[in-house]
Amino acid sequence: MPVFEGDRMEYTYNFLDYYFIEDEQQITARHYLDQPDEVSVDVTSHEGLQTEFAQKVLVLLGMRCSNITRPGDEGYKTLPSAIASKLTERIHAHVKVTGAL
Repeated sequence: MPVFEGDRMEYTYNFLDYYFIEDEQQITARHYLDQPDEVSVDVTSHEGLQTEFAQKVLVLLGMRCSNITRPGDEGYKTLPSAIASKLTERIHAHVKVTGAL
């Protein structure tokens, strides 16, 4: 967001961008700092969310944010229920094994 001060313009950003790359698959995510419990994941296809790599990325993001969305034609949408359910199982397994949280 631009902020004008005198004759110069300064920018402030309120988001973090994440880039995850493995082999040929790339996943990006954006986390707006004024929405601490939400992160938006952008992958090229619905099937791309089901790979082992994507599941690891979703677990990492799910440990940080309770609401994971993805951009759609009409705004941001929650993850499909099958993927969200699998993600919840993996997070619970991770917490149980590592003792995290």
